[in-house]
Amino acid sequence: APFLHISSQLWLMIIMLGLIGFSLGMTAIPTFPEIITYAHEQGFEEGLSTLGMVSGLFGAFWSLGMFYGPIVGGLITQNLNFEWGATVQGGMTFLAAFLLMVHSLCQRRRQSAQQD
Repeated sequence: APFLHISSQLWLMIIMLGLIGFSLGMTAIPTFPEIITYAHEQGFEEGLSTLGMVSGLFGAFWSLGMFYGPIVGGLITQNLNFEWGATVQGGMTFLAAFLLMVHSLCQRRRQSAQQD
């Protein structure tokens, strides 16, 4: 982020790339079994058709993100410079994580209220 005034250094880049890889593994890999669990909770039978549907949805949304990210990044970079473009996309990621956290907390409260 340009407002943090951190100079670009090789060791910092290596650490951040490792952190990005770890974070991607921690978010992308557990998503597939969670979608399968949710599909079973919604009444889909356990079998190859459900696995195929979940795999197709997972791949479609993954590809949508791979399409959306570079386009939005390019549009932002055209209007701002690269540093601000990366900052805006990082901010969008933090916003998505915050909204997911709020949703999870509300979901837990609803489930605990229904159990009582």
